[in-house]
Amino acid sequence: MIQKWAVATAVTAVTVMGALAAPASAISLAALESSGGTLETKNKIFSDFSCLISSDPETNTPTSCDQVEVSLLPNGLKFESDFFAAEGANSFIDVLIQYTVMAKPGTSPFNSIGLAFDGEITNPDGFTSITETVVDANNLTKLLGSLTVTAPDDLSDPGFELDQDVPLSESVTKAIVTKDIFLTDGARISMITQTYQVPEPGTIAGLVALGSLGIGSILKRQRRENS
Repeated sequence: MIQKWAVATAVTAVTVMGALAAPASAISLAALESSGGTLETKNKIFSDFSCLISSDPETNTPTSCDQVEVSLLPNGLKFESDFFAAEGANSFIDVLIQYTVMAKPGTSPFNSIGLAFDGEITNPDGFTSITETVVDANNLTKLLGSLTVTAPDDLSDPGFELDQDVPLSESVTKAIVTKDIFLTDGARISMITQTYQVPEPGTIAGLVALGSLGIGSILKRQRRENS
């Protein structure tokens, strides 16, 4: 019986500079890498894509980065392919994806990233994980955030909760994201999504207002106690 799992979690934030307008449909990672292409949303530019695949046996999929497609979400990216490791004790596939993300000039820095993926486990011993690492694009030794999500172990995480975010260590305007996708022994993923969040102006204003009200209440109470 095929068991289906979905994992959702969050990781970090990112940015990058580019030139080409985003295509209306998906484009392969290999094409983005070979052309130096960029993808753009309203607030973000994604560039410097690279992809590396290791597999045993070599028939596991995808067999090339041409078979991994990237498309835009309103606030992030979607990666699609038949990520699959056939059943077998030593069967695995490891797909390493890297790109740069940058906030467009005049827009807010980002402070978190949402990560989610779907998957099937056709074998009780099957396993899949995604490890996300984000570093400062201007200081490659500066780690901004890191997270590993797994299936089926992370069943406590409801599927595709894109609003569940892990904050970065600081807000940034440009970062490099490395995504390590690993599957073994009868595991499959078809889609991975990433979303980028910035502090909501309304939320910040609300917190400031609440803080002011709190201070005002304290001062009024102190005046009553002193009178």
